[in-house]
Amino acid sequence: MNRRELLGAGVLVLASGVTLSLEGCDVWSEIEQWVPTGIAAFEQIVTLVAPVAAPGIDAIAEAVKAAFSVLAAAVDQYRNAPADQKATLLQKVILAFNLVSTNLQQFLNAINVPGSSPIVKIVLGLVNIILSTIMGFVNRIQPTPATAAVRLTLSGQSVNVTPVVRSRAKFKSDWNAACVQAGHPEMQVN
Repeated sequence: MNRRELLGAGVLVLASGVTLSLEGCDVWSEIEQWVPTGIAAFEQIVTLVAPVAAPGIDAIAEAVKAAFSVLAAAVDQYRNAPADQKATLLQKVILAFNLVSTNLQQFLNAINVPGSSPIVKIVLGLVNIILSTIMGFVNRIQPTPATAAVRLTLSGQSVNVTPVVRSRAKFKSDWNAACVQAGHPEMQVN
């Protein structure tokens, strides 16, 4: 499609009353911008649970942060790869997202606080924001969006996770609102 055809298609779409969204045009940049914010948000959770968590939680927290680093490296490789390597590297990015997700659940498993603790609800809600954002990115980059339900569990309490398409700004807004609502404004991310 040349520029004239693209412009004509855009005018036709706009004239038909359909909203044209360019969101997702560079999902790779969005992921790269989000990863440091995702790490900062996760570090806030670690700070919150550290006083009550089981011994060894720091090692699992480091595994989560390492998985974020693997994700950042995989996205960078994908962006800089020649076209003939994109499909293989796309799978590597998806695996890196899965590694972050798996490590997040292992982190929750290691917290080991009573189910009646008020921290359980807060942590589940905040990890849900991170994981739903990850799932939103995965659904945008893979050819067929995933439909499998994901549940997060902490101390016998569970929440369903639904993919949410969030920009970095939207993630920060949702995260900060959840922190304030939970009574922990000190956990907001910039």
